[in-house]
Amino acid sequence: MNDWPIAIAHVDGDSFFASCIQSVYPQFRDKPLVVGRERGVATAVSYEAKNLGVKREMLACDIKRNFPQVIIFDSDYHLYEAISRKMVAISRRFSPLVEVFSVDEVFIDLSMYLDRQEHLQIAKAIQYEIESSLMIPVSIGVSVNKTLAKMASSANKPHGYTIVSKKDIEPFLKEQPIDAICGVGRALNNKFLQYGISTAYDLYKKPLSVVKLLYNKNIQKLYFELHGEYRQPVNCDLKDSYQSISTFRTFPSPTTDKEYILSRFIHNLNLACFKAYRYKQAPRKVLCFLRLQTMRHIHFEVRLRSATNLSGDIFKQVRKLLEKLIDSSKLYRQVGVVLTDFVDDSCIQQYLFEEHGERSNDLKNSIFSIKEKYGVKSIYWGEEHEFALFQLPTHTKTRVNDLFVAGSVC
Repeated sequence: MNDWPIAIAHVDGDSFFASCIQSVYPQFRDKPLVVGRERGVATAVSYEAKNLGVKREMLACDIKRNFPQVIIFDSDYHLYEAISRKMVAISRRFSPLVEVFSVDEVFIDLSMYLDRQEHLQIAKAIQYEIESSLMIPVSIGVSVNKTLAKMASSANKPHGYTIVSKKDIEPFLKEQPIDAICGVGRALNNKFLQYGISTAYDLYKKPLSVVKLLYNKNIQKLYFELHGEYRQPVNCDLKDSYQSISTFRTFPSPTTDKEYILSRFIHNLNLACFKAYRYKQAPRKVLCFLRLQTMRHIHFEVRLRSATNLSGDIFKQVRKLLEKLIDSSKLYRQVGVVLTDFVDDSCIQQYLFEEHGERSNDLKNSIFSIKEKYGVKSIYWGEEHEFALFQLPTHTKTRVNDLFVAGSVC
């Protein structure tokens, strides 16, 4: 039997969101840290915090009370996406067949390499390149299909690597709970338990006739992959366009502060515009959303004077209406923005700088290059800058004067 008819690697970031923050703030490496301050709950927990007993979805107020040494950070989705893209780029150095599975996960087809020893060496090389270049820990699993590779990457976290060839499948599955299989959530896990299936091996050893009788085609596909069959190829197609781009932010606590609400809107708008720029798209329409504490939604739509992916230009066109809608006597819990009705941004003339031609296009590209390297909070259009202080995490607010302001730099 050929132990490696196909070789698939799964790269998985360890405590990815927290690790990204630690990678760009060296002073917080090896320190207990959680992410999710703006939501009031821990959405990601560093391993240092996990060792103290902090868990995901724990309330921020409980963490502050019970674990005062833990650092609580705002989420930074632009940072996660930027590091994710670099992780994907490193993976492509080792194989052209790479599938982006999520922001912190990729599948890599390593079938071009010949044997177990080579697979182990390549897995170690990918891990070393990512960790040394990006300063984030990753775990890697290599097996004969995507289901087993993903299970393998979770087997020895953090900073682990696990190789599962065809002959290793049975002993490996005996050690894996049924919910270690990708796609087995709480409801399906309970259903499996009702039929006496508590480990991946329990499902593996069921007769195919029973599996076909009890479960749908998706579960049958997982069953075949547990047996080492290759049923889900690595999908290398990249998404290169969007019908819409949206960003929403829920506040840590309801607020009536108009400046704070506007700052959150600007942050969302910057993230959305940066994504549109990366995909060379410019919206002609913007939808703005406010959610009250009562859960009632207020929204309005603005048709832009010309298509643009410059957040400063868009903010100038929606600001007055947004300010008018914010009633300081009411509590708000969320703000959001949706960009839509896109055109190719190479075919448009930016309204903000239309009289300056090529020089203004160079300025736009320079501004987005700074955002790419240092984050969307690193530079603002002049009209946005008055709210910049409200956007920054508490520990960086004193650095607001160090920020560049687009339009005010000579």
